Amino acid sequence: GETMYTRYEFADFIRADAVDIVQADIIRVGGFTEWMKIAKLAESFNLPVAPHFMMELSVHALCAVPNGLILEDLRGGSLTDLGILAEPVEVKNGELRPSDRPGHGIRLNAPALRAYEVTGPIRNLAATRSFALMKSANSYRVYIVSPTAMGTPVARRTCTWPCRSSAC
Repeated sequence: GETMYTRYEFADFIRADAVDIVQADIIRVGGFTEWMKIAKLAESFNLPVAPHFMMELSVHALCAVPNGLILEDLRGGSLTDLGILAEPVEVKNGELRPSDRPGHGIRLNAPALRAYEVTGPIRNLAATRSFALMKSANSYRVYIVSPTAMGTPVARRTCTWPCRSSAC
């Protein structure tokens, strides 16, 4: 399930008895709300969930559901590995505790994110499913933060919000 994007795809696979562990990716499915709906769907079929990638986000989701199984931590698959956190997360003795801060609890390192900024015409940003928006004054900066973009700096682009450019 780590490459599925919608709860409807998960529902089809679950109803077909084609999964034993639901491994939704918070980034790919569109965030926490959708991930929680998928976890609830899995729970209704007595299936465990094991979030895919981005352990810093996934640990919060995993702690919020009764059917959580395990937290995946892959080298190169975390925000810490991308070097974009102001306070990198560390797994100690096989354990990771979620932050006490509200929301997802992580703080991004704005200067480190600049290596992943996007400039020029943005086409099909939604297809990446892995981007961050950082607000400054009346604009947002768009950053590609997918592990597949790791080590490949992209240029800068600033849009005002709401963006009226046809390029976005």
